[in-house]
Amino acid sequence: MPPAYTRQPCYGLITRQTVTFFYSIIDENRNLGLVEDIKYYDLFHPTEVAVFLGGIQNGYQLSPLTKSDDYNIAADGITVIQRAFETGIPMEGVGLTQQLWQRPHILMMLPFAYDKTILAENLDVNVNLVPEDVLVDRVYIYPSRDVGDTAIDVVMTDDRHEAAFGYEIPLDDERLLNNSLIRYLESGVEDGKTLYISTYQNQMNMFDSDRLLPGGGQTFNLLEFLYGERQFYYGGERNVEEIQAFVDYFFINPENTWRTIEIDEVRFGDLEALISYMDSGLLSYRLIAEVNPRMTSLNARYDVVQSFLEKDTLLSQIEYRLAGYDTDEQNDEVTFFYDYTYVGVPMVFEELKTEYGMAHPMEITVVGSTVTSYRRLMWKNQEVIMQGNPFEVRYQKPIDEFHDFYGNDEPKINDLFLGYRIGHLDEGAWLQWVMDLEDGARRFYELE
Repeated sequence: MPPAYTRQPCYGLITRQTVTFFYSIIDENRNLGLVEDIKYYDLFHPTEVAVFLGGIQNGYQLSPLTKSDDYNIAADGITVIQRAFETGIPMEGVGLTQQLWQRPHILMMLPFAYDKTILAENLDVNVNLVPEDVLVDRVYIYPSRDVGDTAIDVVMTDDRHEAAFGYEIPLDDERLLNNSLIRYLESGVEDGKTLYISTYQNQMNMFDSDRLLPGGGQTFNLLEFLYGERQFYYGGERNVEEIQAFVDYFFINPENTWRTIEIDEVRFGDLEALISYMDSGLLSYRLIAEVNPRMTSLNARYDVVQSFLEKDTLLSQIEYRLAGYDTDEQNDEVTFFYDYTYVGVPMVFEELKTEYGMAHPMEITVVGSTVTSYRRLMWKNQEVIMQGNPFEVRYQKPIDEFHDFYGNDEPKINDLFLGYRIGHLDEGAWLQWVMDLEDGARRFYELE
């Protein structure tokens, strides 16, 4: 059967079990039609994609991927993972280290590390084709660009490069996919765009994992301060009627709900669910009706989450992205975690653990095919018309301060990134360097 391919027509990543490819290019001479057997893979949607050309430009150009972005490169990347396991020829001796950066490539960073079980059960990959003890959160894709090349090379690894493995996908039946990847590789580079360097490639041994840092001496054009506030509060006073109108979408029969107004909390409920909204800005939804747990795949549960989030009509006012998940096998629970971002820059809430007992600003729990709990910080950034002033990026500054503070007893750095630091929810957000350490500590550093 010849391949069918088209642009992304609806919400979610589309690949096909019965058709060979999903491509980001269109053959206008072919009649396009959608088959009924469509599979969604939102669970594997990359958080970021980077292009590396090497040579004089020895760095990455990085782009965050959000739900509003075009899905073509994400869909192609997921297709590459599937094809690598299905038809790829294992590479011998993939101890890749510096070999990763000897050729131009596309780097796709996934939301979290995927093991063999997740890949096999949720990506329609034969479990016997996935190596044991794998953890994949980075995929390096090397399109075939030279005459005589016979394969698309793919390398998968975790952020520490401890268990890299690779495949050669034969080019004969994958030329359209290869052309699509080349098109992205060659068009993904923009003059003047910030270059990122790999801490692993540059042998920055104070890091315990490979991170991409904006190269020193370049400029960013970001707002250094972002105005923000809690939802439903005006001049420090909450608007109960607005809260009521918002939570009504979570109930099957809103007209049958009750509400209780407390000093620091408003509660709503019916015979199936309870919702509270705290003055601290925390929204909590809890299902109290009985649920019949049943085994479903992680991907199926994520689809349930996606549908449930449509009830939250204010999510469109903030960027969010999947950050990970946790399982409670005894209760058949899976909890998905999300982070907030602004133009791709992470929002960092200082009081998450101490004030709210959360590791991420949004979390949602699924039992079987039913959402039983939903919590999130109801924070929004005010609409911004102005642009930020360009400022120089110097990652060496926080690293120097880190060395000065810890001396010879310094822990490893897990991550270093620019983030918007938020104290109280009504105080807005300051752009700062955020450093996460291997011992769980987090430190903040001013830009200058």
